[in-house]
Amino acid sequence: MEQSLGNQLIAVVGKENVEENKGKVVVYPANTDQVSSVLKLASNANAQITIREKPNHDLSEENAKKLVLDLSKLNALIEIDRDNVTAAVQTGMTLNSLQWQLLEQGFYFPPVSIWDYDSFLITALANNTIGFNSARYGRWREFVLGMEVVLYSGEVIVLGGKIIKYVSGLDLMSLFIGSKNQLGIVTRVIIRLLPKPEARKMLICGFDSLSDAIGAAQSLAARRLDPARNEVITPGLAGKIGLPGINPGQTAVLTELEGFAKSLDRQRAEVEVAYKKFGVKSIAVIDQEDESNLIWQKYFGAADLYKGQTSYDINVLPSKLESMAQFLENKTKELGLELELIIHSGLVNIDLFVEGDTNKLEAFDQDLLKTVRMLDGKIAHEKIGIGSHIKTIDKLEHGLRELFAPKQLLLSKEGGLV
Repeated sequence: MEQSLGNQLIAVVGKENVEENKGKVVVYPANTDQVSSVLKLASNANAQITIREKPNHDLSEENAKKLVLDLSKLNALIEIDRDNVTAAVQTGMTLNSLQWQLLEQGFYFPPVSIWDYDSFLITALANNTIGFNSARYGRWREFVLGMEVVLYSGEVIVLGGKIIKYVSGLDLMSLFIGSKNQLGIVTRVIIRLLPKPEARKMLICGFDSLSDAIGAAQSLAARRLDPARNEVITPGLAGKIGLPGINPGQTAVLTELEGFAKSLDRQRAEVEVAYKKFGVKSIAVIDQEDESNLIWQKYFGAADLYKGQTSYDINVLPSKLESMAQFLENKTKELGLELELIIHSGLVNIDLFVEGDTNKLEAFDQDLLKTVRMLDGKIAHEKIGIGSHIKTIDKLEHGLRELFAPKQLLLSKEGGLV
């Protein structure tokens, strides 16, 4: 990076907030004004930018030399408004830190992702991350009431506010959520909160087949049962978590209920009745919140072990879930590939991990894409929020980037322009 730009950055944020790291210049702004000044300097110098996704994220994954913006010093929970049940938060806070601080104050923020609990809030907003609570509570767009955004020109805009019915005309907040930071950088948000649930109850259930487990998990909707989380986990991953009551080779279903304490025993009994119809082999009940939190921590840790494998994020219709799972089991067995699945049954979303011979993985990839399309599903990819291959949509997305960031300074993790 040019020496003059480096000196200018130091003048804006201080020498202690600019560092060299693996060929990149990392800048740690402490407030929105500094983010604005950094983006103005980058724009004037045509310096390529990437946004760090989580604290201490390994920059060796970034291929090109560039300016890295790390928002970890914008990590304040600015305000909890108890009367209006909202919070104002800087987006350099991690989701995990935010959740724990809110819980200590008697509040709860549902849209926390399965994978990205240790990511910055800005990362979840940029990706419109869907957490395993989303089926019951909703997505980020349902919880964000207002935001402060720095455009790539350095201009700062403020959108929305605490009043829910705020938007007239275009909903620009929804445009920035899920935009992969391509249109600007959100530095502060006002979020809607929920009261902390009075009680939680987790059921850990073992099934002899993936088909039985999926059928059981999906049967709850017809019974008007609405668990907060309902995860189907294949045997290898279940074994790594060390789930109580789950024998080797069994598929596990983690069903967590939350709400008023008096209602949870009734809900638990109804879930057990539903699962017995699908041949459940074991049911372990966890009543203590610290025990269920420990299980989820192990769940995150075990799932992280598979992130180095070839992975897919698949969405299908509820009626197609069993067909999709059957294809995955049969095709990987046919090709001699190792398969693990996490099925978020409420979202009808599949995290798929596959390992094996490269040539066989290529063949699997082609067959998977065909099958997903045949079942009217989708494999997540890098589009701005809309996620369509239609050329008209591509033109619209390109036009938005030209409007909000004409110099196209933002880089993807792979080193190419977003």
